[in-house]
Amino acid sequence: MSEVTTRWTTIQDVERFLQIVLDANSKPSDGEVLDFIEEVESGRLKEGWGTQTAVSGTVLNVEPTSAMSKGSIGWWLADFPELEQGRLVIPPYRPIVSVTSGAFFKDESSLSQAENWTLLDCKDNVPNVTGTDFMTLKKENHKTGNFDGIAFYFYNNLPAAGYRKLSGGWVYGYNVDTKILREYSTLKVCEKVILARLFSGQPMNIASFTGGDMNSWVNTQFQVQLAYIQQRCDEIRKRHLPEEMPIATIQGL
Repeated sequence: MSEVTTRWTTIQDVERFLQIVLDANSKPSDGEVLDFIEEVESGRLKEGWGTQTAVSGTVLNVEPTSAMSKGSIGWWLADFPELEQGRLVIPPYRPIVSVTSGAFFKDESSLSQAENWTLLDCKDNVPNVTGTDFMTLKKENHKTGNFDGIAFYFYNNLPAAGYRKLSGGWVYGYNVDTKILREYSTLKVCEKVILARLFSGQPMNIASFTGGDMNSWVNTQFQVQLAYIQQRCDEIRKRHLPEEMPIATIQGL
């Protein structure tokens, strides 16, 4: 089997938890378990649990609304009256961790012209109107303690509303602790391995077995393992893993 790079869990982690050996002849095979790992980790990445980098040049559309029309942040902007005519842009990949330096541009062309990109400057916290063009609005996540960026707020060099008016790169994700991600991912892969072994008709760690022509086994250990995995995964989600934040809860940091 060729080497495959995984993010948080490994076949060895699964073997240690289930106390089994996974190889080319096992059911499921080690190759199949790698597929399980990819499925589990891809699902977590789509939920934003792991930090990722948006490709520089990700093009954004700009909605034709000002920030003050967004009632959820109007109270915060009241402290900065000079910013009332700014523009809020909610990117497709959130939460925003940081903006890629030197990688944010606005298109200054009209509809009849070719794209004309101008570099913008960003500040991640309190805005400096004279020195920067936009900032990241953030909301504290009480489960993780992190401040999750929800939107970009432009107060200088405002991008015009329209299609393909911003282009940039940024780091996004919830920055969940890697140890938590490792445990959760390992458990979810183990769940798939147990079910695959059960469906294959080759049990492991069985509680009782009857020999003779009519062989039978009682899968109480499967039930115990699956129940523990479900309980522990629910506990991890509840205590450590963030929930997607509604846009209506945007606040300034």
